[in-house]
Amino acid sequence: MVKLDGPCMSMGARGTLGKTLTFAKTGKTAYAKKHFIPANPKTPGQTGVRMMVTFLTQIWSTLTDADKSSWTPFAEMFGLSLYHAFLKENCRRWASDLLPIKNTTYQYDGTIYDQSAEHEYNGTNWIIGLYITQAPFESPWIAQFCVGESADFVPNKSNTIGFSTEFDKYGADYTTFFEYKAPWTPTPYFKCRFAMKKGSTFPFVLSTYG
Repeated sequence: MVKLDGPCMSMGARGTLGKTLTFAKTGKTAYAKKHFIPANPKTPGQTGVRMMVTFLTQIWSTLTDADKSSWTPFAEMFGLSLYHAFLKENCRRWASDLLPIKNTTYQYDGTIYDQSAEHEYNGTNWIIGLYITQAPFESPWIAQFCVGESADFVPNKSNTIGFSTEFDKYGADYTTFFEYKAPWTPTPYFKCRFAMKKGSTFPFVLSTYG
């Protein structure tokens, strides 16, 4: 940083010159320093957290009034708005690799149903399909998709590639799809997890080739 005096700074110059020098003024002192671009690290863990925060922000607007009001005890406990209580608690869950919840009064008992996931490559994207069969309760509300380089990879927030809340129902079965842009090599492995509003947070399942 260089302190500047004289007529060149008489007008209190501010801003960046040619992405080389940044001019600023503190009180009566003007100075110039080398232009600096703040670091924006994108480690897998940080990307996973940002992905969840983005998802939660988007999903909040789709919640019913009953879903939102269920967060009142958390909001009062934390001294936050309903939205920020929803965000805070679900980020805490995500830090432990748990799926988020949208209503605090529902139970998640871990009931398991027959399920499978398939994927195919269309030359640009991988199309991942999650098929949930024999689901007697209401529709699943979220599916989490993860990718790894071997069949035994451990799914977590760091290898999450996206979420889906769009499910199609066929009798007692449900399907959802997700597109992932990646090259054919190395051939990826996909695993999925999904949750129902009234009863279930399901374990990850290994995908099979379609």
